[in-house]
Amino acid sequence: MKELKRRRASGDLDGAERWFETPLPAEELSDTETDPHETENLVGDATAEAGLDRLRGALFVPNARGNRGTDRTPDGGMFDTPAQVQLFCSTQGASIAYTTESGSDPDWRLYTGPIDLPIGETTLRTKAVRYGYAESDERDAMFTCSPRRATATFDDPLRPTVSNDDQPRYTAAPLGC
Repeated sequence: MKELKRRRASGDLDGAERWFETPLPAEELSDTETDPHETENLVGDATAEAGLDRLRGALFVPNARGNRGTDRTPDGGMFDTPAQVQLFCSTQGASIAYTTESGSDPDWRLYTGPIDLPIGETTLRTKAVRYGYAESDERDAMFTCSPRRATATFDDPLRPTVSNDDQPRYTAAPLGC
């Protein structure tokens, strides 16, 4: 180990020994097929430059496909099913208080997880609180949740098709047909 420390101080480390270099470079690129232990940094190698540029470009492109989580509805919204609301505050260390009560002196609750919205209209009032700081302004949002309505169509009286809004359609045949 003493020898490695001496060689690191003199800049004579090579191959896998370079793992001991500090600080690490800002970028590292390895060919994991030829270097499975990722000991050779290919940044600066002309043969790897095209791949490195491609990876740099991909790093800063937002993912436009796939599930991007829930929709943000800062002003509320209408839903065809019971829904949950999740709250977020960008101020580190802040707590979120919320209420569904109206009036000037409601009972505020500490937000600890998703809030179930009942069927019907709900006005959700929120504010951020951090000890030692002034409370944030109050925000409110109106949410309306409607119950799902099952519908039946009888195009063919022997094979009624039952659907539940945007759910898959199911076909049932009467017994004995």
